[in-house]
Amino acid sequence: MPESSTYRRLAQLIASGAYLGKLPAERTLSVSLGVSRSTLRKALSQLEMEGVLGHSGTRRAQIARALGGAGGMRRIAFIAPAFPSPGTGRLEEALRRTLVGHEPEIHLASLRYRAHDEPLFREAARSCDGVFLLLGSDGADEQLRAALVGPELAPVVCLEQDLSHWGIPSLTLFPPLCVHQVLDQVHALGHRRIGCLNTQPADPVVQANILAWQVWMATHGCAGPLVSEPVVPFEDPLPRAHALMHTCFAAHPGVTAWLCLTPDVARGAIRAIHDAGMTAGREVSVCCIDGQGQEGFLVPSLACIASPDPAPYFDVGLRWMLAGAARVWHGPLRFSPITSRFHAGESLGPVPVATAPIPAGADS
Repeated sequence: MPESSTYRRLAQLIASGAYLGKLPAERTLSVSLGVSRSTLRKALSQLEMEGVLGHSGTRRAQIARALGGAGGMRRIAFIAPAFPSPGTGRLEEALRRTLVGHEPEIHLASLRYRAHDEPLFREAARSCDGVFLLLGSDGADEQLRAALVGPELAPVVCLEQDLSHWGIPSLTLFPPLCVHQVLDQVHALGHRRIGCLNTQPADPVVQANILAWQVWMATHGCAGPLVSEPVVPFEDPLPRAHALMHTCFAAHPGVTAWLCLTPDVARGAIRAIHDAGMTAGREVSVCCIDGQGQEGFLVPSLACIASPDPAPYFDVGLRWMLAGAARVWHGPLRFSPITSRFHAGESLGPVPVATAPIPAGADS
């Protein structure tokens, strides 16, 4: 690999977050890049001259932000659970759009985790200029706080879950009041027996939404079961939602509408309704809180809160991260969109005139 190619490849790897903090030893790095150590050293020297790399009492090169340097490559980390999700992809795409056009250029380090004890949290907080953090169903703990919160660490914005009690700005695109907005639409169509279906692990967001459903039901004098059988973290909740919905036909035949706490749960429920010879929105209605941008592309289309564009909120967080010593967060640390729009999907319809048919073999 020519020297210029080695430099470009190494710069790309650093920009993407393949390396956080210290680089691997020269021997390891030269083997992985397929170049001689002399060629590698020339590329490292060029990156040092540009302020991207430095040294701090060690022979191994470090990325400049990890040394507290003012120059070097600007990187923003996006940390999310390793489990693939359309919602995660949509957030990352919006963040990439937010970074476009900034001078000097800002690179996005896209990182995935499975457990809080992984070193990537601390390394990202030490080597990047800011961190956008999307937590999974494992929530947050003191180990994570120790890795992310400190005077020498990069500023963090948390997505969806609330870490404002740690002094971290927290963006919630779908606050619990969205549950009330969805249920108001369900109620307006005549539904009074409204169940809540969940197979997502019980993280703080799921728990808050269940509470919002319970409060709304009590306030409006409605009845309906809470059916919750969470999977373990990083397990797909859709198959269990599909199986669980099949049992609900017999166990709760009077329920005319189901609030599903995630799009995966809603998709599993809609498929179970179809398998039973019914149509979601006719015999049984299904609604959700967040469609993850796919609500209009499902069949039937999903009734839910339309996904807002997170880019303007990311821009606020990004400008705060890059303000340096002048960094001041204005307003409450927990923030959300001021308004939300309901997507009137086909999965929600009026109360059927007759009770929805029970699949053959089910108990009445």
